[in-house]
Amino acid sequence: ALGRVFEYDRYGRLHRRGFLRSEAIAAYRRAKALDGDDLRPRRLLADVLRRSKRGQLADVPSDQLEAALKEYRELVDKLGDHSSRAPFAYTLLMAGKLRELSKLLETWTSGGERDAYYLTLLALQGRTEAYGRWISAHPRKAPTITRQVSKMLVVLGAYERVAAIARSLTSKKKRQPKLLAAITLFE
Repeated sequence: ALGRVFEYDRYGRLHRRGFLRSEAIAAYRRAKALDGDDLRPRRLLADVLRRSKRGQLADVPSDQLEAALKEYRELVDKLGDHSSRAPFAYTLLMAGKLRELSKLLETWTSGGERDAYYLTLLALQGRTEAYGRWISAHPRKAPTITRQVSKMLVVLGAYERVAAIARSLTSKKKRQPKLLAAITLFE
């Protein structure tokens, strides 16, 4: 409980500039040492470790990402905590560990979050044809999944991949002015 208190800034906002990151990490590590079977403090420890000092899920030093990945590996692989798969997958993406992400996705049944990570992986690998085939086979899921994938790619700075996806999903005749502007922006 103490670790959770440290995750808030002085105005009561979660993971904002001024939250006490080091203190939260220390509190969660102590809780883990006291009761290693309790998954909640372990999940929260991994979550804080993958955040910057400003609380963001970006611009995190690689040693901190590695510490978070170590916790997620224990949670998912050793303890079978399926609810930690999505943040584990996101952290693997941020760390650029695409092979490990691919292996994680093999153990995960198809569904919204899994599909978004799978398609992000396809996009990062430049497999826009495979991406397009998946989208064509799942037209009802396409808008939501494409938004999720695009957001992840933008966070990763893979702007050219966002443009490639947009180009692959629409023909030149059907492109609307807003879509054309977005493609130009990302190219």
